[in-house]
Amino acid sequence: MVSYKPSDVALGLLSLAIFPASFIVVFYMEVDKRWCFADFCVESMNAGMNRADPARHLLIVFYAFLALTAAFAFTAKRNVFFSRVLSYKLFSGSSISLGEVSWFVFALLISNIVMPAVIWKSSFQMWIDMVSPRAGPSKGIPPAHWPWIRLVYETLITTTGDSLAVVWGLSLLASIKNSVLLSFLDLPFTSTLRVHNWLGYTSFWLTVIHLLATMLSYSLDVTPLYTLFFTVPANSPWGANHYLYITGFLSFFVLTFVVILSLPIVRRNFYNTFFYSHFFIFVSILFGYFHASLTVWFLIPGFCLYAIDGIIRVYARFVVEKVTSVIHEESGYCTITVKTNRASLVKPGQFMRVNFPNVSKLEYHAWSVAGVDQDVLTFVFATASNNEKEWTNKLVKILKSEPNQPVTLQGPYGIPNQLGLNAPNYDVLVFYVGGTGVAPAFSVINSTLRHLKEKASFVNNEKPSFGNDEKTSPLVNTDNHQKVFLFWTSAAENIEKHSLIQDWTTEPHSPVVVRFFDTSDPRTDSPKTNSVSRNRPHLRALLNEYVVPLASDFTNLKVGIFICGPEGFTKDGLLSIERFQKNNAGVHITTEVESFAL
Repeated sequence: MVSYKPSDVALGLLSLAIFPASFIVVFYMEVDKRWCFADFCVESMNAGMNRADPARHLLIVFYAFLALTAAFAFTAKRNVFFSRVLSYKLFSGSSISLGEVSWFVFALLISNIVMPAVIWKSSFQMWIDMVSPRAGPSKGIPPAHWPWIRLVYETLITTTGDSLAVVWGLSLLASIKNSVLLSFLDLPFTSTLRVHNWLGYTSFWLTVIHLLATMLSYSLDVTPLYTLFFTVPANSPWGANHYLYITGFLSFFVLTFVVILSLPIVRRNFYNTFFYSHFFIFVSILFGYFHASLTVWFLIPGFCLYAIDGIIRVYARFVVEKVTSVIHEESGYCTITVKTNRASLVKPGQFMRVNFPNVSKLEYHAWSVAGVDQDVLTFVFATASNNEKEWTNKLVKILKSEPNQPVTLQGPYGIPNQLGLNAPNYDVLVFYVGGTGVAPAFSVINSTLRHLKEKASFVNNEKPSFGNDEKTSPLVNTDNHQKVFLFWTSAAENIEKHSLIQDWTTEPHSPVVVRFFDTSDPRTDSPKTNSVSRNRPHLRALLNEYVVPLASDFTNLKVGIFICGPEGFTKDGLLSIERFQKNNAGVHITTEVESFAL
């Protein structure tokens, strides 16, 4: 069970209080133009054109959806069956779960159907009133310029604007890293990041629809569209809707820039370009607010939580730790340890964002924690390319010349590995990992061995050790108890000589069965040793070889499988599990995936 420090509880209560406070602020802000600094103040429409109640209904729907999300997440945390239903994988070879897709679909329904339905009638009536001859010359628009289709376009502009504001609000909430609330609700970082990506792409397409509806509507005017979007009348006062279109177009332009640099091909190959360009989304939001004030109505709770997240991250920049040891493995991997008080906060399966100021003061990289030993964290990384200017290559070079480098850490992020937390519930644990995906496996395996040691101590009436020492836990003979298997593939030679696994591979009664797959030379598939193969692994064959023989020793064999590796590796592993389970109905498998794809 995860424990929380007083500071975490205080931060959690503050984060929780942000939501009712934001609701109250926006509830009154929606009809008070004094709060508006945009060129187009929707507040004036709400106050004077019968939109106040529908606008407030939008707010109620938004916060009710957030409350319902929290209720479902809390129920899944407390109810194992409900959690399994939400964790069900919908697509063959994919880690996308029923819970993720269901939440996203409901988010789309709420933002693009329910909310437009709430506001459509009042918006349509508003435009009818505005173009009615009864409105007078100061308020009305000559009816000849407003056929019925234009009323539809204008209403579509209004409703898509409302929908876009809601999607931006949800997307920002899903991007928060330092969140006690997400941790308390056990919402996986990969899941929140995935729906954040989906919502980001949704916001782009909603903006496209919003822009097209505007172009269709104003194409009925005699004013050319380029004049509408790219010029402003001379001496135009702010707040009179003269800057409405140019600010909206600038918001769309910046959003397009951010979305293009967020595509997977950019994110994987030019991570820093992706990461730093992502902050331009706040420029897009700023222009969006200048375009129409409702842009920020649903963003306020996200802004507040992001501000807390930012303060925590900035503070971490000024806490400089030291690298205490460096091992340059024969495989080309690098294993380092860092002494830090943050070690006490880290749980197996979590990751840190790591910065080495002597390499780059701005560049942070997400590293999974490979081990926790009291006040020391262990990390494993490999050079990402042969380019000497690449960050990991520069880091290896500087660590060879001066190992005790200063380092700053942000985190830990992500929820703890659930297989590790629930290890006693499984008869067999399988870790199927590729490359540096072995790092979280190291941490979870060592945590599992520590729990087994404590269990053995109780059985033997010995006084157990409850320290946070995962790295140095003595080996435990798991015969007739839990079985642990590590299948590690890497395009590097000599991975079997890695320092963190020597106890497992050299001990006669090792608690962990380890198989290595060296894919550094694709021209040969001949085995090197009994534990090292030169071919690519096939998880289904490995499960048949190592897990099936155990089925007779257990009733309803419960197997937990952790997969971490590149996208193709992960997909092949999930497909293997699906095929294996079809032929082995008596084996109950729980899968946890940490994919490089995100």
